[in-house]
Amino acid sequence: AFSVAGVTTLAGDTVIDADRGAVTFSGTVDGGFTLDVKSRGTTTFVRAVGNLTTLKGLTTDAGGSTATAGVNTNGTQSYGDEVSLNGQYVVDGDGTFSVAQATTLSGPVAVKTDGGTITFGGRIDSLLGKGFPLTLSAGAGEVLLKGPIGSKQALGGVAVETASEVTADERVILDGSLGYAAADGLSIGDGVTAKFASGGAIRGFTGSGVVFQGASRDSEIRGFTIADNVNDGIQLAAEGSAAPVDYSGTVIAGNTIIGNSAFGIETASPVTNLTISGNTIGTAGTSNPWNYVTSGPNTHGIVLAPGDSSGTQISGNTIAFNRSNGITSSAGVQGVWISGNTIEHNGLNGIAFTTGDFTGTTITGNTIRSNTVDGISLGAGIGQGATTGGDPLAGYTASLGHYLVKYANDPDFYNPGIPAADRASEPSLGSVYDGQASVAAPPGCSPIRRPPPSGSTSPSTSSTSGAPAGCRCRSTRPGAPTTRSCCA
Repeated sequence: AFSVAGVTTLAGDTVIDADRGAVTFSGTVDGGFTLDVKSRGTTTFVRAVGNLTTLKGLTTDAGGSTATAGVNTNGTQSYGDEVSLNGQYVVDGDGTFSVAQATTLSGPVAVKTDGGTITFGGRIDSLLGKGFPLTLSAGAGEVLLKGPIGSKQALGGVAVETASEVTADERVILDGSLGYAAADGLSIGDGVTAKFASGGAIRGFTGSGVVFQGASRDSEIRGFTIADNVNDGIQLAAEGSAAPVDYSGTVIAGNTIIGNSAFGIETASPVTNLTISGNTIGTAGTSNPWNYVTSGPNTHGIVLAPGDSSGTQISGNTIAFNRSNGITSSAGVQGVWISGNTIEHNGLNGIAFTTGDFTGTTITGNTIRSNTVDGISLGAGIGQGATTGGDPLAGYTASLGHYLVKYANDPDFYNPGIPAADRASEPSLGSVYDGQASVAAPPGCSPIRRPPPSGSTSPSTSSTSGAPAGCRCRSTRPGAPTTRSCCA
């Protein structure tokens, strides 16, 4: 065995070989040199290493275990054995940080390099019932998480603040109900590509389950259950920019996103080229005797930030049982493709787009049924103010400049008898235009025959061929989304 009871100062590069014996440093360890510990027993650093004078590097070999309380080096930190980490681990200069085997967090842990790779080769767990979080910052370097995370004892969060890319090869379990948990479950910094494609569970956080702080290209969030968080299930572009944020190649797919007090998925800024597909967003949940529902509805299923979201696709999702709307936005959203979704049993509308410019947004081929209010609600008039006045039997009221919401589902409400001056503002209902010709709508939809809007940037509404009996195709207003879905 080898032990030092007091303070240790390295006078040169040092190797300690204890064979099967334990190695213990009870005091601080400092000095601008490397320290290499070889032991198949237990290596313990009771106090911080390199806190006063940064070490040049620290290495432990395979076999045995190492417990540390924070390490600062100007070069590589390499742990070949199982480790217990607690505190801050900083690698300045060109060095890397790596743990070859299993890691246990015995306190909140932050690892930072100046661009060197951060690698965890084995599983990562917290102490039993503590839920300690892990924060990683690799500058322009990579973060490699090769083993399961929280598989034995859940972590209280993982934050990747800086990195070119972070990859998790196995499942990730994060639990926000534990005592030391962070506010958010999985937090991804601006510009980081995050590949979490092996699934897991993220639940119970006081913030959101997954947060992308800014832009993120080519990321993947797949196969997770993201449930019962106080804010959103997944929040993207959390910085709240009014300008479009680039999500080219990023995919949110195959997740179950339920029971979040705010929204299932929220884009806090307009995002471009994002794919949201194959997710279950909201379920009926489980009620207790006091009618408190868990692991069920979100408040809204998907909430889109107003602005240019060109190239963003929402397809193949089941969006159901949410307390309010399935898909919604507070103002105009441009360039979104919404197709192939099943949107049902939501507490208000299947899709609610209330006002603004929806140029280039298309709604087509969805199954929208059994929502409490409308299948697709376009509010009191896209781009027009709501009003409580006017005669509902008069349909469009030129003097008030709006459609009355109360009669929005009446198939005869929108009629070709509107004033000529207003015809350019009235898009088609249940018809497709070919030049100046109006193609008849399929059964179950009410056509309006008129020329396409002159100079309009808004696509026309067209009905789905072979609409089922009782299907009503809704009209859109200037700047409204193209609607090809049928609402049952």
